[in-house]
Amino acid sequence: MQVEAPPREVLEALANERNPLYEEIADVTIRTDDQSAKVVANQIIHMLESN
Repeated sequence: MQVEAPPREVLEALANERNPLYEEIADVTIRTDDQSAKVVANQIIHMLESN
């Protein structure tokens, strides 16, 4: 019998595996933890205007 891990654990494991690869090839990364949508949007606008 095959036991499947809870979906949250599967997604967290995938994120932990993939995020370093995504960050390695990204031109720009923006941290969104503990920031409002407005702050994140302003960071994106600033980044686009400066490039």
